[in-house]
Amino acid sequence: MSKFDNIKPPKNIKEETKKTIEKGRLLKKKKKLKNIKIASIVILFIVISISPLNTTIIKGLSVFNNLFNDPIQTYSYLEYVQDVDTTKTINGVSLTIDQIIYDGHLMQFSYTIKSKNKLPNKEEDFGGDLLDLDADVSLKKGDATFTSRTGKYVDDYTYVGIDSYMLSFKGHKAPKKTKIKFTINSIYASDSKDEELKGPFEFKFKISPNTDVIVIDANKSKDGFTVDSVEISPYSIAVNYHFQQEMLLNSDIEMILGSKFASNFGGKFYKRSGENEDAKDYEVRNGIIYDSSVIDNVYGIGYHDSSNYIEINFLDSKHNTTNFKFDIKEKLKK
Repeated sequence: MSKFDNIKPPKNIKEETKKTIEKGRLLKKKKKLKNIKIASIVILFIVISISPLNTTIIKGLSVFNNLFNDPIQTYSYLEYVQDVDTTKTINGVSLTIDQIIYDGHLMQFSYTIKSKNKLPNKEEDFGGDLLDLDADVSLKKGDATFTSRTGKYVDDYTYVGIDSYMLSFKGHKAPKKTKIKFTINSIYASDSKDEELKGPFEFKFKISPNTDVIVIDANKSKDGFTVDSVEISPYSIAVNYHFQQEMLLNSDIEMILGSKFASNFGGKFYKRSGENEDAKDYEVRNGIIYDSSVIDNVYGIGYHDSSNYIEINFLDSKHNTTNFKFDIKEKLKK
């Protein structure tokens, strides 16, 4: 057993486990062939999220290669990798943004940290901990939400990792190019700032979506709700919509995304009377809320799943439901 195998799972393990359990419950409804197909996707998703990075990293191979190059995946993640290779150095600590995978709404980037002195590690055993980044991602006309982090010590002086962010453009489709400002204020061992490596390490770069994307220009309205567009990539599904702000005066509103085999696998919740903690995430113009809901495409809809439609439901506090159904059969990736 290699010393590199003793790695803790990423911080979002509980969340991913819950997702996996829910997926397993829903998939029982499918036929045997479909079960096998989807089960492969579920297994791959777990590998992407919690698989420890192996020693191929030390040989200089891509971190993404270790996580995403799996023969059961019809669309290889490797074909979507964009090289960045930008380094900032402060007080003997160098941080390099190596590569990015970006579909317009989900951004995953790999990075390497190297230090002249030993890196923070609160575990006595080599490689037994994860490094945390006190980081901010900002972009024009949009918001970035941190979703997950995983990584590994290559040795006492070198660390590699992958961070994931969801990007929302407040009701608009992803632009062709996006300016990103990525700032790492400090680096420290997980849940402990006793040995903090202070920055800031600042990076600015432009990125463009580099994946297959199914775009549905919906422009469908019903009961005061309008679905403007839907973007489906191998990584994420983004639903762009708008509705009257006054609809929140007397009722909560919940937006739910579903498909043929999963009635609810993500969405967004709005509190009545505008008491929304995430109010900054959406745009209000002339009394109309413009927003986007970005969801992990954990079922591979449009790419690996045989669903031929997606459903978008808006629910209020009185359990009234406004349903939109979009046929994606002709757009499915074979």
